[in-house]
Amino acid sequence: MLLFSQIFALLCSVFVPAGAAIWIALHYEGKWKIMLLGALTYIIFNIALFLPIVSMVTSFDPVSAWISTHRAAWLLLIALLTVVLAELFRYLVISLFIKYDTASLDAVSFGLGYGGFQTAMSVGVNVLISIILSSYIAKEGATAALMAEGVGQLCLIVMQIGWTFLIMQAISTKKMRHRHFLWVDQVLPLPFFV
Repeated sequence: MLLFSQIFALLCSVFVPAGAAIWIALHYEGKWKIMLLGALTYIIFNIALFLPIVSMVTSFDPVSAWISTHRAAWLLLIALLTVVLAELFRYLVISLFIKYDTASLDAVSFGLGYGGFQTAMSVGVNVLISIILSSYIAKEGATAALMAEGVGQLCLIVMQIGWTFLIMQAISTKKMRHRHFLWVDQVLPLPFFV
């Protein structure tokens, strides 16, 4: 059962996004470039910029001392910072490179490239290594956790596509009201955003 859940997680995090990307690339001309741009956006932001900067900041002794005493505040801060900066970077890339290609399929392609590469790197590689090396210890609940992880990665890809739709909507309509990132204007009723 553990091997089945590993294969399911691998299927959801690598093969479903790759299959969808291949299908879109074969059926719609030029959309592979937008998918590649989405994957490169994830690589440049998370792997080349954000993670090294966080690693550098946390290497300072005062910062690491603060983190060790305020663990919950650090986790909340880093989670919010990651989301806000990732969406700003995505907005920047979309507005610079695909400003005039804001069709629905372009949003799906970019979101699939970004989210598909993210799921493949964060879960798919780890599950593949665990299958090859058999490093998972068969514990109670490991199978359910892997199944939930696979479903969670599919949901993450859908969310990445949705966030890309929202950003492309903000770019295609020049109204200031639609320039809010994610859901800030609906969750926090802040009049100074308008």
